[in-house]
Amino acid sequence: MLVGLGAAFGAWLRWLITYFLSTVDPSLPHGTLVVNLIGGLVIGISFAAIQSTSIHVSEEIKLILNVGFLGAFTTFSTYSMELLNLFLKGEVALGILFAALNVIGALIFCFIGYYLFSLFLK
Repeated sequence: MLVGLGAAFGAWLRWLITYFLSTVDPSLPHGTLVVNLIGGLVIGISFAAIQSTSIHVSEEIKLILNVGFLGAFTTFSTYSMELLNLFLKGEVALGILFAALNVIGALIFCFIGYYLFSLFLK
């Protein structure tokens, strides 16, 4: 039940962000990029909290946030489909940029989340 509840909120928020950003500029799947970056930030914060000895993160919270919410919020399959679509349309440079922004950006945001939460604990 907890995973499903988290997933419902993650999927809803993902749809909302993707829908809004697709109306701003439909040329690039900005929604997927933003969702992946936010997901990287949140998982970085979550990882820092789990690793911390100052804070106890219950198994229920881990399930709701990491498995449910983030599992539904960030989906690699959509990213892969959108990337494939860019390549199939012949937009190779844009596809490479999109791939790099998602992969490197999500990792950077994950680090930022981890770092910010670690600062919060000090």
